[in-house]
Amino acid sequence: MSYEPAAETPPRKKSNAGLIIGVAAAVVVALAAGAGIALAFTGGSSNPVTEVAAPADPTTATAEATEEAREPGEPRTLEAARAAAQRGWDRFTSGDYGGTWDTYGAGVQKRISRADYVKVFKACNEALGNSEMFAVQVEDPRWFNSAHTKVTVTVKLPLVTSTRTMVYEDGRWVQEPQPATLEVIATFKKSGQAEAVRKHCTE
Repeated sequence: MSYEPAAETPPRKKSNAGLIIGVAAAVVVALAAGAGIALAFTGGSSNPVTEVAAPADPTTATAEATEEAREPGEPRTLEAARAAAQRGWDRFTSGDYGGTWDTYGAGVQKRISRADYVKVFKACNEALGNSEMFAVQVEDPRWFNSAHTKVTVTVKLPLVTSTRTMVYEDGRWVQEPQPATLEVIATFKKSGQAEAVRKHCTE
């Protein structure tokens, strides 16, 4: 709503009015944030590569119909997981950091408050010159496990294709935090916002 090691990343379009962190090397080490910070959000690698998702479950249609009928919250279906992932990216790339935090589960929300998440990633964006984010397309959802509680999705940016994992938690699909996201949060909690920005959000 979505949001890994420092490395050279694709060029980003700069805009003084941009609300999102561009595809920047320092931010790739960062997440949850999510292609500069966005790559941190995806868990993208330093080189353009396509990661292979788990093979599709042959009983998908029947399983989805059954789960959708009985789930009290969001349906436990591939499309619902893909839509949740797209929603997280759309929020992040529009500068809605609070909305992005909402798309995470306990793995992020128990580590950092919504207000602090907004502060650190807004400051990170500003440190990178208010870079404008590329549009992100989420597609090709596939079951990751037989329990139908995890789904991998393909995240496509102009020069990078990666995968993310969505987890069914407390009746909804949430993003599984990437190591880079947790590194940003850990630095923020240990050393404060200034150090988190200096370490993860400078070129």
